Order: sequence, then C-alpha cells, then structure tokens
Amino acid sequence: MSSVVGIDIEQEVSNGYAMFGYGQSESGATSETVGSGSGVIVTSDGYIVTNNHVVEGADAIKVHLEDGTEYPATLIGTDSYTDLAVIKIDAADLPAATLGNSGDMLVCDMVYAIGNPLGVLASSVSEGIISGLDRTITIDGISMTLMQTDASINPGNAGGGLFNDSGELIGIVNAKSASVEVEGLGFAIPVDSARPVITDLVDLGYVTGRPYIGITMQDVSLRYGNNNNRNNPFSFYMDNYVTRVQVMSVESGSAAEKGGLLVNDILMSLNGKEITGSSQFAAMLYEYKVGDTVTITVLRGNETKDLTVVLGERS
Repeated sequence: MSSVVGIDIEQEVSNGYAMFGYGQSESGATSETVGSGSGVIVTSDGYIVTNNHVVEGADAIKVHLEDGTEYPATLIGTDSYTDLAVIKIDAADLPAATLGNSGDMLVCDMVYAIGNPLGVLASSVSEGIISGLDRTITIDGISMTLMQTDASINPGNAGGGLFNDSGELIGIVNAKSASVEVEGLGFAIPVDSARPVITDLVDLGYVTGRPYIGITMQDVSLRYGNNNNRNNPFSFYMDNYVTRVQVMSVESGSAAEKGGLLVNDILMSLNGKEITGSSQFAAMLYEYKVGDTVTITVLRGNETKDLTVVLGERS
C-alpha cells in the first residue's frame, strides 16, 4: 500500500479579474486542481509510474504519499501508445513496489487494486480476480492488450497498482468500462509490457522506436456551412463544425520541418485518412514505423497542400 500514491493535477485557469487583485497571479490566472489519479513508486529515489491520460495537459503535478506527505512532481516522460507516464519527486528511501511477472497470472488468480478512487479515498484496496487475459481494448483510437479484473475500480484509480497475492505489482490500472446494464469491468496494463516502457522513460524520457515528427499541436474547431445566407436569419445556426489539429510549434531539424510543416498549419488527413483530433493523430502515427514515408494534407490559409514526411524517431 505504501508504494501507491495519490496524484493531483493542476492547471492555470484564467479568471479575468487580474486588474482587481483577488489573489490571483499577475497573469490573471489561478492554479486549480482539475483532476486526480494514482501512481506507483517504482524506485526508492522517487520515480513514479502512472497513466499518460492522468498527467496529460497538467501545468503542475502534486503527489501525496500514503502517510499524507505532499511533494511537487516533475514530468519525466510520457507514452500515449501504452498510456504510461513517469513522474519524479525529490525524495529518498521511498517504499518502491516489487515488480512481478504478469505472464505468470492465470484467470481466477486473486488480485488487489490499490489507488485513490474519487481523488479523496487514498490508499483504498479492492479485492478481485483476474477475469481475462490479453483483452484487446480500444482507448482514444489505440488498441491495447490489457488484463481484465472484477476488482472495484473507480475514477481516480487510474495509474494505480494491481498486485498479486504476494504483493508484487503485476499491472497498472488504466481503464474502466461500465454501463447501466453491467457491473464495472476493470482493466490494467500488464507489467511485462509496461516494464520496458518504464525503463525507457526513466532512462531517456521517451520510448525508443516510436514514430516521431516533432510538432506540438492543439485541437481546433473549423466552421463550415451556410452562414453567408443573408436571406435566412437563422443560417448561422445551420453551420457545421469539425475538429482538426493545429500545429503550434515545429522542432528544428525534425521530420516535420524537413517535410515542410509550418506553425499554424491545420492537419487535415494522413495518407488520405481524416484527422479528427491530436490523440487520434498520434494513434494514426503509431500504425507506421520509423523511416516510413507518409503524406500529410494540411490547410494553410485557404489552400490545401500535400506534404511528404519521412517519419523520424525522438532523439
């Protein structure tokens, strides 16, 4: 239990009252906790594994140990393909989890999920069994092979640990499926597949062998429709919106720069397949290998361009 931590995610939120000085920062923004999750200590000097989706978009990360001690955390690296991330706190002699072997687990083996459900129930333990092995689940457009468990898993458990009856970490909790008709189905990333990713993130800050083009991006909404119809006063409401991806920055010397991508380009399609969001675009890239040549169609001003990009690898 002591190897599992609670994680709070903070973001800068603009309040629009900077001129009146209500205790906010000079930029007119305040830092607010916008989400919570869990993590597992994997080294005694402060490296912690969690889910990528837990820390994604965070301006600040806080970690709460089992004894209530709070630390600020630094983001070391993320991998959206496996939904794993590593953060670090400045501490020593921490109780790191012992990594087991998920490949040894069998259906009906006892397991224990430990995490921070609802963001307030720290160090909660739920008991269950392995309900299934090698389940293929699609999350944010990425197909993942996960273990299934019937241990109680709730919001805030993501990034926490799934342990065997010897107290060894055999999975990182990352998803729950629930509906009116069924009880919750919990899923975890097998530690055997997580181990090399964690090692790369700790040692390098990224995972080797992943296609990389070298841009930062954000989702934007594009409007199209009949809004210029002056004879119809309601034509504005007939507009349609689509989500695309805008390039915010291009790394010098990257595959994107060599392929001609520019800041403010709108990514429309990859090899003819429509791009509908940054997470989906990242998932599409993982269908290719480093060195593959792809065609990215962009909207630049009022003109579309087809750019040829040779996929690189993060260095």
